[in-house]
Amino acid sequence: MMIDARSLPDGKTVDADICIVGAGVAGITLARELAGSDMRVCLLESGGVEPDRVTQSLAWGENIGIPYYSLDVSQARFLGGTSNCWHVGIGGPQLGARLHALDAIDLEEREWVPYSGWPFTRDQLDPFYERAHAICRTGPFDEDAGSWA
Repeated sequence: MMIDARSLPDGKTVDADICIVGAGVAGITLARELAGSDMRVCLLESGGVEPDRVTQSLAWGENIGIPYYSLDVSQARFLGGTSNCWHVGIGGPQLGARLHALDAIDLEEREWVPYSGWPFTRDQLDPFYERAHAICRTGPFDEDAGSWA
């Protein structure tokens, strides 16, 4: 069931066992995984089903540090989140996305990179990548290019 909280009376509360903040790829996936459980799940998104300028204005701001796209075009505040910006053609009118697993070095400590290093290895993430491939129906998790030919 989907409820637009803007239609709820003032002071109305929504009771849930779990509140997932953000209806992007991760939030929607987690909500779908929990949908068959006994838990009451609330998926909280700042925007609605369609984009609107007022909600998108929450992303207006200055991007400082590493040069990147401006915040208002690199963050989408509506159902699906920033995945709505990916727009990768996969044939016909369908759109898809490019997904890439982290490399081992992405998780390793490097003395020349401040605050680098994670308390787990890439190998420890592989079961989660396998699950993500199953959820997204992208085939087996196999990064060997020879497997794709």
